Amino acid sequence: MNYLVRDWDQAVELYGRLSDLNPTVGLYWYRLGEALLRSKQYEQAIAPLKKAEELGSFQSTPPRMAHRGEVACLLATAFAALGEQEEARRWTRTALDQGLRDITKLRSAEFAELLEDPAFCKLVWQTDTQNLSRDEGYRHDLRFAVHELKRVHFSPFRATSEADIDAAVAKLEAEIPDLSEDEILTRFVAIISLFGDGHTRLQTATPQLPVRLFRFPEGLFVLGATSEHADLVGARILRINNCAAEVALARAESILPRENPMMPLWLSPSVLQSITMLRGLGIAPAEGAVGLQIEDASGQQRTVQLVAPDKPPWRGNLTYAVAGRDDSPPEYLRHLDKTMWHEVLPDGKTMYCQLNGIGHGTKTFQKYFEALFEEIEKGEIERLVLDMRFNGGGNTFLNPPLIEGLIRSEKFREPGNLFVITGRSTFSAAINTVGELERRTTAILVGEPPSSPPNFVGESVGVPLPCTGWEISISDLSWQTSFPMDYRVWISPTIYAPPTAETFRAHRDPALEAIFDYVRLNASPAG
Repeated sequence: MNYLVRDWDQAVELYGRLSDLNPTVGLYWYRLGEALLRSKQYEQAIAPLKKAEELGSFQSTPPRMAHRGEVACLLATAFAALGEQEEARRWTRTALDQGLRDITKLRSAEFAELLEDPAFCKLVWQTDTQNLSRDEGYRHDLRFAVHELKRVHFSPFRATSEADIDAAVAKLEAEIPDLSEDEILTRFVAIISLFGDGHTRLQTATPQLPVRLFRFPEGLFVLGATSEHADLVGARILRINNCAAEVALARAESILPRENPMMPLWLSPSVLQSITMLRGLGIAPAEGAVGLQIEDASGQQRTVQLVAPDKPPWRGNLTYAVAGRDDSPPEYLRHLDKTMWHEVLPDGKTMYCQLNGIGHGTKTFQKYFEALFEEIEKGEIERLVLDMRFNGGGNTFLNPPLIEGLIRSEKFREPGNLFVITGRSTFSAAINTVGELERRTTAILVGEPPSSPPNFVGESVGVPLPCTGWEISISDLSWQTSFPMDYRVWISPTIYAPPTAETFRAHRDPALEAIFDYVRLNASPAG
C-alpha cells in the first residue's frame, strides 16, 4: 500500500525487505527501483531496476505489472539525472524499441540537459508545434501517429505491409492542402485502420446524429433515437442525402479494420452516425443538416433532416421502442444505461442478467455477482441467461467473480441451465470472458458471433496528438485467452439466432426465443 499511495520512503524500506526475502520476484525489484528513483536516490535505483529488467515484473493476483519499456524508461531517467548521458541515451533507445507506451515520460525534468540536443529531441519527438501552419500541423500529427503506431503496436504489419502504410501516409500528406478538416480526419481513420484491429483507432469525439443505426439482413435501420426523434425507431434508411444506404455502408467499410466479417457489420453504422465522417466520406454536405430518406415501420416513406443534438447521444439515453407500438421493447433493449442488471423472467425459473460491460471496479463487480448468485441459489431459479451481446469490454481482470461463481454453483453444472448471448458488439474483455465461459463452464452460446477472434491483438493505449488535439488508441498486447492452436475467426454460437429487422420491429428477441425453444425441446417428460 505504501507504494500505491506513493509513500516512497516507506516503499523503499518495504520492498528492500521483500527483495531480500525473495529475490526471484521481479515486481519487488521494480517497485524498489522506482521508489528509490522517486525519492531521488538515482544511483541506488539502478541495480534493482536492472534486476527487474532481467526478471520481468508481473503479478497475477491482484494484477500488477510493468508494461513493456517502463523499466528501461526508469533506468534512462536515473542515468539522465546522474548526468550519465550515454547510458541515458542507450536506455532511452531500449525503452522506445521495447514499445514504451508514453513517449512523454522521456521528456521529464531529469532529461533537461539531453533535451538541449536536437538529436535527442528528434528521438523522443520533442517538437515545438506552436508556430506550425495548418497543413504542417496535420502533417506533424500524421507522422507522429504513424511513428507511434509502428513503434508501440504489438504487430503493426500483420494486416498491411509497411510499404503500403507509408504510401497511404505520403498520399495524404500531399493532399492535405486540398482537404477539409472532416476529410483529413476521415483519412486519418482510414490509415489507422490499416493496422488491422478494432482497438487501434482514432478515438476523438465528433458530432453525432440523434439516432443509433444497426445493420439487419434486411438493411440499415434506426435501432434507437433521442426522445425528439422517437418516431424514427424501426425505420429503414434508404438514402443518406443523395447516397443510397448500401453505397454509404460500403464507403464506411472502406475506412474500417476487419478482424472478421462481423466487425464491419458492427462498426459501419457507427461511422454513418458521425456527421464528421459523413462529410469526410462525401455523403453529407460540408454544412447544414443531414437528410435521411426512410421507410418507417408502417411502410410510409419520407425524408427527415437531422442535426447533432445539444447533448451527445449515448446508448443509455435513447429510446428503443418501435414507433407505433404500445408494448415495451424486449429485455435486451430496456436498460442499456446500466452496466449490469437482472430480473426473473415470467416463467419464474429463468434469471435474465444483462452484462453490458466488464467494469465498475473490482468491489462493485464482485458484490454484484455475489448478490446475484445468492439470489439464484435461494430461489426457484433453474437457469441463467447471461446477455453479453452489447458488451464492448472493459477490464478482463475483473471477471473472476462471474466465472468462479458459475463454476461453484451446482445449478449450472448440467448443460442446458446456463446460456450466454453474444453478438457483433461483444468485444475486447467481453471476448476474453466469453472464451473462459466456453472453456470452463457448461454454457450454451446463443446469438451471433462476436467481432474479433478468441485470440486477438488488443488494448487501448491512448496517444494524444499535439496539433489537432485528437487522440489515437494503439493495441500493444496479444491476448491469448484461448488455446495457442485456436485460429478461429470468432467464437461461434452453439445456437445461431441472429437479429432481424422483422423481430426487432415486432419487439421480439430471437436469441431469447431460441433459448426457450431449446428448453422446451430438451425438457424431460416429467417436466
